[in-house]
Amino acid sequence: YLPLVETAKRDWIAAHHGTAALTKILVGSLTKPLLILRGNPGVGKSTLALNLIDDLERTRTLVVPVSSTWRGREDLLGYINPIHNTFEPTRFTQFLHRAARAWEQGDRRVYLVVFEEFNLSQPEYWLSDIMVRSQFPADARSDRTLELGGVGVRGWGVTEPPELYLSPGVRFVATINNDHTTRPLSPRILDRAAVIEVTIDPREAVRQAGLVLDDEQSEAIADLDYITSIKGATFSLRSALSLRACADQLAGLGIDVWAAIDLVLVQEVLSKVRLLVGDP
Repeated sequence: YLPLVETAKRDWIAAHHGTAALTKILVGSLTKPLLILRGNPGVGKSTLALNLIDDLERTRTLVVPVSSTWRGREDLLGYINPIHNTFEPTRFTQFLHRAARAWEQGDRRVYLVVFEEFNLSQPEYWLSDIMVRSQFPADARSDRTLELGGVGVRGWGVTEPPELYLSPGVRFVATINNDHTTRPLSPRILDRAAVIEVTIDPREAVRQAGLVLDDEQSEAIADLDYITSIKGATFSLRSALSLRACADQLAGLGIDVWAAIDLVLVQEVLSKVRLLVGDP
């Protein structure tokens, strides 16, 4: 597989998520066609995914929000218009088509697709064609080509057949949350994917948010995070940003830093804890 993490982004990943996370991502991206970033909400999965390649203008990046209603390949790729018998492509299909043309013209850079909320529906229903084609070698063009159907594709050249070549330069990354609102991934998907657990230390979240706390305050947040993380409730980068917003307005709120910490921890951490009868 084409190396996913571009050199210019490796230092950023190491600085924000640690060298161990960088190594896991590098290994996973070299061995599987799909990289899954898994973690609690707010730990920075989406930001990490978008920082795997150096593409500030997003000309080589496509973010695909997955819907809970997706049930088949037409939700991802498009459908045949029964009136004109032409294929109606989605933004995803158009992106793959552009990536294929770039590859044929000698562009060997990564074109990145990020599936957000990947497991809101069952991926094997709508991603099966892509997963199968992506496993074939780069030089097996016929095996990496999907038949779309119809007499042509709307918006493409009149001489272009209704088929889609899956460029070896296209890489797929997915983000999933560890909560009860999502569906478990099937063995079919896990067999074709490398799963990376994304976490963030509370102190690192505070640092990234540009928040200045004393040691006692930082330790209090870290201690609570340690206790509640067992139940899937963590102090995330979003929590740190919320605390920063409060800390910048203490005078107007009429509270001190400790009160702001208490309120944010109650609203954004403790509110996620779901206790069961058998819990200690």
